[in-house]
Amino acid sequence: MPFILPSYLTFPMSVMYTSSCKQLIDRSITMCYWRRVRNTYKACGHVMNLPDEEIKCDLRHCKFSPKHPPNCLPPQCTKTCWQYRQYPQQYAPQIDKKCPRCSGQM
Repeated sequence: MPFILPSYLTFPMSVMYTSSCKQLIDRSITMCYWRRVRNTYKACGHVMNLPDEEIKCDLRHCKFSPKHPPNCLPPQCTKTCWQYRQYPQQYAPQIDKKCPRCSGQM
């Protein structure tokens, strides 16, 4: 008898099984996540952290998504839907200018 993971340990829609290839293919589903940006200004050497931005997904199985049905409630929701956000994306662009404070824009 094959081992079957409980539904709360599986990732809905994240993996697709193809019978022709007999292999698992990652569909790279992106859930809701936070984006963190830390700008480094090369001309003056200052660093500026921008406010975190929440990026919403369009998945109905993500409890933070605007597409998540309002009638999907615990305990069923905790078994069928993601209960967490993905790890935050972090960007650290290197900008060839002075920061807004040093350039007089702030």
